[in-house]
Amino acid sequence: TPTSPLPAPLPEPLSSPSLTTTLTLEPTTTDRRSDHLSKVSSAKPEKFTSAEINNLEQKAIAGFNAEQIDALKPKAIAGFNAEQIDALKPKAIAGFNAEQIAKATASALSALNKKQIKKMAPEAIAGLTKNHIIAINPKALKAINAEHISNLSTSVIRKMDNEQLEALPVESFAGLGSEQVKKLPKSFLNDIN
Repeated sequence: TPTSPLPAPLPEPLSSPSLTTTLTLEPTTTDRRSDHLSKVSSAKPEKFTSAEINNLEQKAIAGFNAEQIDALKPKAIAGFNAEQIDALKPKAIAGFNAEQIAKATASALSALNKKQIKKMAPEAIAGLTKNHIIAINPKALKAINAEHISNLSTSVIRKMDNEQLEALPVESFAGLGSEQVKKLPKSFLNDIN
């Protein structure tokens, strides 16, 4: 019976354990999947740029946790698009701070949903700008609470439309300060009276 030849051994550099370790622990941007991100220490995300964030697949974005979001530099947040924000788990949204939210695009934040808003830290809400609030779906605002409202700037309050204001839970209005109340649209105040 004829014997088949043994396969040739791999060249030394390709079978090196250090090469395998490097590829496993530090995947390229296009290879950063959800399972990889869940194993990345919170120090690693601080190296992401906005371009790298923008290039991440939704599955990879879904792997971020609150600590990793918190570790991102504010400039990197500008790389998120609406589909990626939508992919973030509510628990991860809790990692955003006001400085990061301020750097996000309005189109990206338009994807925020009720569960995500509910988990957002009240201090992070302070980062919302006039352009952000205009883009946020009124249904998402149903999760705003009094502490969230107290952190909105008067310029943001002024830009909220009647549909958004009507979507707010009644209890949330307890968080409005006197200056914020003065900035509520007159059409909304007339509807209350």
